[in-house]
Amino acid sequence: MTSIKKPSVYRVAITQVCVLVPLCLLLAQYDKTAAFSAFLGGLLCLLPQAYFTLSAWQYTGARSAQRVARGFYRGEVGKYVLTLVGFAIVFSRVKDLDVMALFGAYIFMLMLQFVLNAKLIKAHQQN
Repeated sequence: MTSIKKPSVYRVAITQVCVLVPLCLLLAQYDKTAAFSAFLGGLLCLLPQAYFTLSAWQYTGARSAQRVARGFYRGEVGKYVLTLVGFAIVFSRVKDLDVMALFGAYIFMLMLQFVLNAKLIKAHQQN
């Protein structure tokens, strides 16, 4: 009996952190508000995705099909709620905010996430 290995989905979040932090540190040399806003934008992408990853990949295997489906559903709903609540908190609480840096970093992290996930899927299918 063989089992399907879980893909290394956690590496996506680790890679995103390893890109976001140096990017914000570099940006901080020029504009601290933009750097902080970019950091928040990156977190607004990264944290909900991390929640989804933890929820969706909690169970594996054919015997756990219902739990896997519930985990994906719970993860996706939680991801959207965390994203909406996160943006609401940032816009209501952060007074000195560079909106372009916030959304720029958010979109950049989303694109990075898509690329990393595509590479991960391709590598997983080849194994």
